[in-house]
Amino acid sequence: MDPRRRRTRDRLQAALREALETQKISGISVEMLAKSTGVTRQTFYANYGSVDDLLREYLDAHLGDLKRRHEGASADDGALEARIREDVGDLLHRIDRDDSRLRAILDGQAGFSPEDRFAGIVEGFMRQDSAGRACDETLTVRAQFYGGAFIGTLRYWVLHREGLPADALAALFAGLVVRGAAAGQENEDMRA
Repeated sequence: MDPRRRRTRDRLQAALREALETQKISGISVEMLAKSTGVTRQTFYANYGSVDDLLREYLDAHLGDLKRRHEGASADDGALEARIREDVGDLLHRIDRDDSRLRAILDGQAGFSPEDRFAGIVEGFMRQDSAGRACDETLTVRAQFYGGAFIGTLRYWVLHREGLPADALAALFAGLVVRGAAAGQENEDMRA
């Protein structure tokens, strides 16, 4: 992407973040963002189709980081839990819990489902790892399950400041994904 276009997109993202500090996404217009960044509506539409597209780009950047980390990693089940723990822990450490764009997405203000977007990425991982051995419907259901679990975990992380630290939450999530309810019980036993 050319540097000038990148700067325009960055300014629009910053304007959206600032606007979301005081109002819901439904109250933010293209005109408002264009005016606050000093660009025309035409320039806005040359970069984004709607205000929701800025939120999609923000979420997709984080999901893209997870996807890049996963690509090329071993599909060895023994390493799966450690890989998930590391990837989720890294993401939790890098995200800004106070970013109003993230809060808008997790509060359901966006015109899309973050669970579905994450599930789409997970389904792609699973198709790649299964090499055609799994049923399409099974993969889709599993991906939706993990997508909902991940976004629920992210929602918990953002909304519960006094909750588990990032590394402990990542370990719990990874254990639940790989070993199911038994992993959750192990964590309860460790806290007792």
